[in-house]
Amino acid sequence: MLREPEINAKYFEMLKLFMDNCPPGPIVSYCPFGIHSIAAEGRVHGITPGQWYGPQMISIVLRNVAQKLDPVFNFKMYVCLDSNIFLDELEELANKNFGIFIMVPIRLGIDSIQPQYLTQCKELFQFPQNVGIAGGKDHMALYLCGIEDATNPKAGFFYLDPHFVHSAIPRKAVMNPNLSESLRPYLSQYHTTTLRCLAPNDMCTSLAPGFYIRNREEF
Repeated sequence: MLREPEINAKYFEMLKLFMDNCPPGPIVSYCPFGIHSIAAEGRVHGITPGQWYGPQMISIVLRNVAQKLDPVFNFKMYVCLDSNIFLDELEELANKNFGIFIMVPIRLGIDSIQPQYLTQCKELFQFPQNVGIAGGKDHMALYLCGIEDATNPKAGFFYLDPHFVHSAIPRKAVMNPNLSESLRPYLSQYHTTTLRCLAPNDMCTSLAPGFYIRNREEF
C-alpha cells in the first residue's frame, strides 16, 4: 500500500499530464493530455482549434495520443468504434496485465434519448469500473461523473464543466521537479466546490461511457 507522500507524488505527476502551459519544443510529450497535445492530434483528423469534438472524436484523439506518446506505464486506451466491443482484443490486453481505459462512443436517438436508455445510463454508474460519461448538451461538452438519485427517473446527472476558465498556471511551476510544492498553490483550479446537475431531458444523444479495468483479474 502506498504511503501518503507517495500518493501525493503520484497525484501531482498525474496533474502534469493534463497541463496546458507546457514548455516549448516537444510540448506534447511533456503534457500529453493537455490542450496543445489534443489540438495537435485533432489537426491530423482535420479539426482546427475551436472546432467541436464529439464524444467519438475526442475518444479517438485521446487514444492516439496514448498510443503515440505512451505517457503512462502499463496503460492502454481502447475505443469501441461503431458501438462494437471486441472482447478478444480486450482480453489480449488484459492477459498482458495492462490497465485498460475503455471508451464506448454511442448515439442513443436522433433528437432525444428514450427513457429506457436514460435508465441504463444511470445504471452504468453502479459498475465499479465506470469512470463517468463523456457527454453534454447543445454542443457543450460535459463530463458526467455521478447520478443524483438512481431510483428517481427524473433525477439528473452530476457533471464537471471544462469550459470554466482559470488563469494559466506558470510554466515554471509545471517544469519544477518538485511538483508537490510548485503545483500545490493551484490545486483549487483542479477541484470544484459547486455541484452542477444536468437534467436527463437536456442530454445530448451522443455520449461515450468510460470504464477502467486495472488488470486481468478485474477483466
